[in-house]
Amino acid sequence: MTVRAKNAIGRSVAAGTSVQLDAPPPPPPVTHVPPSAPSYSVPSAPGIGKAKPGKKRGKTTVVIAWKPPGATGGRPLTGYQVVVYEIHHHQAKVGERVSAAASAHAIEIKLKRRKGVTYAFTVLAHNAVGWSAASSRSNAVPPR
Repeated sequence: MTVRAKNAIGRSVAAGTSVQLDAPPPPPPVTHVPPSAPSYSVPSAPGIGKAKPGKKRGKTTVVIAWKPPGATGGRPLTGYQVVVYEIHHHQAKVGERVSAAASAHAIEIKLKRRKGVTYAFTVLAHNAVGWSAASSRSNAVPPR
């Protein structure tokens, strides 16, 4: 490449030899890969236990038990939710939802006694990520 200047008087003499400019060298390859962040998920479903009529103390109750989930998703459990199903004429209808502490593995629930109605339950576990899938449904039981 030759460089000359030009103005109102004329052209300059050619400058000395030029140097061709190359692109800068590529950066060195990355040899350190940072560790990936831990992966967390919702807990697995709890195991359902057997539902049974509660103890007679002037209340209509049912006791439901469950087993903690096999996997917590990498985060501690923060609680459980028991879903009540009212079963009448072989039709199940979702009733109330009852919260339970993370340390609980059974709960006694007060229910309304209705003619021909039995109750079944599912349990969900919760951690900081969210809710597990529901356990399988428990056996049907009348309240006592």
